[in-house]
Amino acid sequence: MIDLKNLKARINIVDIAEELGLDPKRSGTSFFARCPSHDDQGRPNMAIHPKKGAICFRCGYKADVIRLVADVRYHGDQGQAIQYLANKAGMTASKPSSRRPAPLPKGASLPEEEPVKTESSWNSLTVTFPPGAKVVAVKNGEGERKWTRLEDGRVEVEYDRDELLFALYICEYNLTPEEFAGLTVDEIARILSGVFDCELTGDNITPSSTARPSLRIAILEALLSYGQTDGNSPGHIWLRDRKGISQATQTAFGLTWLDWERASAGLIQSFGIEALDRLGLMKREKKTGTPLELRFKKHRLLFPFWVTAGGKRYPTYLQGRDINAGKDFRFDNLAGSVPCPYNFDAVLEARREGKPVFLCEGATDTMTLYQAGFKSVGIVGTQGFKPEWVKYFDGLQVYIATDPDDAGKQAAKKIAGVFVNQGRYSPKVIQLPEGQDVTDYFTGRITKTPAERVKGQ
Repeated sequence: MIDLKNLKARINIVDIAEELGLDPKRSGTSFFARCPSHDDQGRPNMAIHPKKGAICFRCGYKADVIRLVADVRYHGDQGQAIQYLANKAGMTASKPSSRRPAPLPKGASLPEEEPVKTESSWNSLTVTFPPGAKVVAVKNGEGERKWTRLEDGRVEVEYDRDELLFALYICEYNLTPEEFAGLTVDEIARILSGVFDCELTGDNITPSSTARPSLRIAILEALLSYGQTDGNSPGHIWLRDRKGISQATQTAFGLTWLDWERASAGLIQSFGIEALDRLGLMKREKKTGTPLELRFKKHRLLFPFWVTAGGKRYPTYLQGRDINAGKDFRFDNLAGSVPCPYNFDAVLEARREGKPVFLCEGATDTMTLYQAGFKSVGIVGTQGFKPEWVKYFDGLQVYIATDPDDAGKQAAKKIAGVFVNQGRYSPKVIQLPEGQDVTDYFTGRITKTPAERVKGQ
């Protein structure tokens, strides 16, 4: 028997694609060729990577080198494909299989390049990567699209739609063409470069801060490493007993009980007071503005704001809670702009799964709805929703679930107005009983769910 893993390791799929007449063309570290599974006209749509294999971003066809040979040359017979490749690799092949799956059309020679037809509002996009960021699928050969290194160390890269989709694939952010079409250019930039605080001008995305996003993430990850996550801390116990938030939910949201003394000493030694202060992690003396001490000394229950890119979660912002404080001193937030709603990944999940998303007033309400099976995001305070976030919710069914007090009602009205002022439909407002927030709603005193209440309106 042939060791297929060893066989595929010996064979270069790009060379095989060339022999099969697919005429692969280099694009940075990868290649593009005509897809054999559909009538692939215009620009080639099948990306070929030496290690990851082939994938078509129009029809979803995927193949390793064995399947590619079988589909193009042997009408789907993988036994004959293995024999062909084994002969090339100097290995002894097993007897060809008699199974003959339905044939796929052979690839045609490349016609002259034609413009890509798309219903999207853009066909190309320039992404500005910060210094130190991973740059994905860059063309820099003669006669091809070029990347530009700016004087400050940033790198500008121009992508067309197919290149962007392949870049996302290389980042292991696997999307179908339909899912890709649903992403905004902001979301694409975040995935590609790890820039979670970025601005969009026309079709150009640049970081809104001159600070290196990689340093921001490194500091926040380091801060969270000085914490307890096993569920036995005072903060975790308090959330379970007082708010009904299970340990499984707390773990899913990455909640951390901070060891402030160790964190303060370790972060200052590793990054320096100046870097921590620029990030908004240092409290300042009121009169002089001098950095005084690390934040979250009392507010040790940390709620990280995560964003997923390339299959990994990154912290982009933090809110801390003092579980012993009164109503007016419960929270301390990382200084500076809030980059996105809390649990922002729920927006992408809602889009992929075709489900509604609930907009809550805070972190615990967001977790409560998540625990009940709903897609939910949160804002920092009643005035925390930003007009620039509206575009993230395009195409989604949005419900507002703020508290039923005066501040919550005013917040719901204001958020709905932001949507309407930008030409969107107004989200529906969940009518909660007086004196109960979302968390109270799920403690057992109310039997209806938010979805049932919306249905009954």
